[in-house]
Amino acid sequence: MREMKAARGVTKKQGMVSAVFHNKEHALEAYQSLIERGYGPGEIRLLMSGETHHSEFGTALDFSPGGNGFFDHPQSVAPAHESIREVSSIENIKSAGIPDDRALIYDGELKAGAIVIAVMPKGPTDRYTIGQYWRQAHGESIYGDDEDF
Repeated sequence: MREMKAARGVTKKQGMVSAVFHNKEHALEAYQSLIERGYGPGEIRLLMSGETHHSEFGTALDFSPGGNGFFDHPQSVAPAHESIREVSSIENIKSAGIPDDRALIYDGELKAGAIVIAVMPKGPTDRYTIGQYWRQAHGESIYGDDEDF
């Protein structure tokens, strides 16, 4: 994680904000909070195992509104297909922008059926606010939101 100067010479970290969600409903709530803040599906990463992807979101993708939930519509709580990344190893997790130490933690969670959401915040205020929204959506192992600042 890189550091940047914030107000009055204080240093803040830059990098992805990520969290674990243990069910689809909480993950979708967190995803929707990002869409409402102006993030596009291509900026949001939903990491999950192939098994979770197929059991929670289905295999036959219908990209039309009213389909099985994979369409790119700004008012939708369903993730657009370009947000979802199936991961099967720590290397896959790290390639999504997750730091090494956090990838180790998330690996076990993903294998157990959790969904990890990650996004690069647009600024320090977003970094903190995303963490707060995700806590309300039952996010766990939240990383990178600088809450203690």
